Amino acid sequence: MAIQPFSNTGFTKYLLGKYTEMLRAGLPRVKFIVESDVIKDVIRPDHVDLLSPYEQTSLSFTLDHYLRQNGAVDTDRLGEAASTALSRPVVAAVQQVQSNEGGSGLCVIHKFIPRPTPAGGAEAYVAHNDSVELLGQLRFDSSCLKHVFEARTTWVLARSTSAA
Repeated sequence: MAIQPFSNTGFTKYLLGKYTEMLRAGLPRVKFIVESDVIKDVIRPDHVDLLSPYEQTSLSFTLDHYLRQNGAVDTDRLGEAASTALSRPVVAAVQQVQSNEGGSGLCVIHKFIPRPTPAGGAEAYVAHNDSVELLGQLRFDSSCLKHVFEARTTWVLARSTSAA
């Protein structure tokens, strides 16, 4: 069955919303920000302690596994799977710190993702809001002859030094 047209840009924006909702629901007392040139001036040792190195979460989803009978991608099911998988390591890291050290002043900083130049006909889009950023890329995987959606975020857990 042929895959019906799939909007990588539209789906990546949709996924950003689901991922953001999932993070905020699971971590209601944690602040989320996107690192940018402006934020880099604030992220200094006298303001914020980074609690770990930046972590990259990168996942691939074969679209064939998320097709409806009419050949359209079930974006609700794919969005749920992707947002759950992307948020799981962030939530686990925060919960680990909260159980060991307490949760005051915690924030998750999503690293700015440079705008990609996809190769080989891939479509890439970086979606962001004021607190979260992620990359969505649709490509054809010639090794398995399937369309694959890839989602990627890069984040770090930090604590405001004013809350310490």
